[in-house]
Amino acid sequence: MAYDIVKALAPLSRQFASPDYDRAVSFLCEKLPFEVHVYGREQNHNGWMIPPKYRVTRATIVRNGRVLYDGLDHPLGVPCHVAPFSGTVDLETLKHHLWFDHRSPDSIPYHFRYSYRPWERDWGFCVTKQWLDTLEEGAYEVQIETEEGEPELKILDFAVEGTSGMEFVFIAHLDHPGMANDDLAGCAVGVEVFQRLRERRTRHAYRLLLVQEVIGSEIHLHARGGRGNMTEGLFLEMLGVDVPIAIQRAHTSPTAMECALKDSADALGIDYHEVAFRESAKNDEIVLEAYGVPTAAICRFPYPEYHSSRDNLSIIRPSRLDESVRLVESVIDWHEKDRYIRRRFKGVLCLSNPDIDLYVDPGQPAFGDARRNVAMHKLMENMSLLTGMSSVRVLCRTYGLDFDSTVDYLKRWESKGFIELV
Repeated sequence: MAYDIVKALAPLSRQFASPDYDRAVSFLCEKLPFEVHVYGREQNHNGWMIPPKYRVTRATIVRNGRVLYDGLDHPLGVPCHVAPFSGTVDLETLKHHLWFDHRSPDSIPYHFRYSYRPWERDWGFCVTKQWLDTLEEGAYEVQIETEEGEPELKILDFAVEGTSGMEFVFIAHLDHPGMANDDLAGCAVGVEVFQRLRERRTRHAYRLLLVQEVIGSEIHLHARGGRGNMTEGLFLEMLGVDVPIAIQRAHTSPTAMECALKDSADALGIDYHEVAFRESAKNDEIVLEAYGVPTAAICRFPYPEYHSSRDNLSIIRPSRLDESVRLVESVIDWHEKDRYIRRRFKGVLCLSNPDIDLYVDPGQPAFGDARRNVAMHKLMENMSLLTGMSSVRVLCRTYGLDFDSTVDYLKRWESKGFIELV
């Protein structure tokens, strides 16, 4: 299923606010009943300006009556939100408006900055270095024609309801014209996972957001009034190529999501390595973190075709997509089995008081007592320091505890009214 989504949508020119982006939205709404949030110029926020509704109708370079280059032959042939232009220019001027991929002579680069900076749009083309090197001195006729409308962003939002009051958000970005792995592969993995998840009854709520990179999540979270019930997030990025998975830690590491990813990958035998926050591909995790949602990421990065026309269906491996789906499903199962502690007391309890009776005795070396229950004693000591909602599985990983015996001990706390286990 994930591969079929990538195959169908990869050829589309999924620039922000474009007809092909709308086609991708319509296609995905047939796979899941997404709520589509539409934002216009009135939602501009924090300096982010939503770019205009946009379509390139013509983009040619002509010399001596012959079309040398048609920017519409490939979705990356013109920069995203390129400015219209009509005129005759010399070779030197033309070259100032041509961008090529310095890593590979036969690939077209991805030029995206005008979508994020609509106040400084310019005309130009994205070409291969091989083609650029064929140009000779002379006059070139340039025609770039566009149709533009009111600013618009469309955000896809699908939620599975839960009963715990906690929500885990999964996010990917749907833009990047003509590309398959970045990040259409992440979107496809998310859609397949949530197609299966929607048939289940879950303790927690789970949400899938498909956005325009960074600006989409910023505009959406601001418009919805912040994080809501979002507890933690996971960014799904570039998951279709034959590269081992990188688990990128959250800014507020360690998190339950990171533990879930590592435990699940270990159980499934999936190769992975860990990187620090923002040390892999940098995306919307910083937006969620800024709104108070700890957000990890999984990514198959780096790969040589990144941000170029070589990022196409030929580099996508269905087995890697399937592996990514299994990993994310296992992460959700991990969260469903986890328990969370909500503290109901203030200060430090006298746990040895017989009315409380929650003290875990680690022994006293001065009296010759053998060291015992050390890990559970560490948890006991830190119960008064817990804030917010604390994952039992994270605490077990932190202190080296068995999950079932830890839950049994915490149920004693709950029976006394000192905590709530969610």
